Amino acid sequence: MDLLTMRTNLRTQIGSPTTANVGDTALTAHINTAYTQICTRYRFHRTRVRATLVTVAGTASYALNSLDLVLLNVWNKTTGRRLGAVDSQNLQSYDDSVVYPTNRGTPTKYYRDGNNVVLFPTPDAVYSIELFTQRLPVALSVDGDTPVISTVWHDLIVIWARWIYFDTIGDYPKAQHAYNTIQNWVSQQPNEFEDENMAFIHAVDVPTLAISPHSRPSGNFDTEDF
Repeated sequence: MDLLTMRTNLRTQIGSPTTANVGDTALTAHINTAYTQICTRYRFHRTRVRATLVTVAGTASYALNSLDLVLLNVWNKTTGRRLGAVDSQNLQSYDDSVVYPTNRGTPTKYYRDGNNVVLFPTPDAVYSIELFTQRLPVALSVDGDTPVISTVWHDLIVIWARWIYFDTIGDYPKAQHAYNTIQNWVSQQPNEFEDENMAFIHAVDVPTLAISPHSRPSGNFDTEDF
């Protein structure tokens, strides 16, 4: 479903106001808010992204994509090992090491600093680092734009936008009705991650499901034991 169709459906669901009373710009904004909230609330493969950065010797900090919401995991493709995340209790000591980067070597740890990923120790050479992130969707702007998530979720974007619209104008009974519709819809929607995991378990004959501490992640970053 493209933006034009979603906006047309939304206009119908809120009572078919004229564009003079409720402009297309306002409806598009509600649709994009709904789209973003759904993508951050539920898990979708198409909002999970792999990106590669190439390190520079002596440089510890590297910019993430501006839409990267969560840094899920970091993998050193050069050495074939994952990097461990620095916990908050030890963050200061790693900050000091970055400010005074006397310790250089193969990166073994990382932490997120704002919109940057910081590697420790500071790379002493060129390494290919793969980042696994949850990324915010690009806003829909022209009529032909379509959401990246599965089409079965496009109807929910419209319903969710309807809820936002009625809540914004203070029509709380209609907002509550739309909210209840959202809850009913979501409760019956299969989880694509869970379905895929079940398919994996039934399709693959392995002696154990235990994961090596340095094995390449499967992509289910929310439940993978890193």
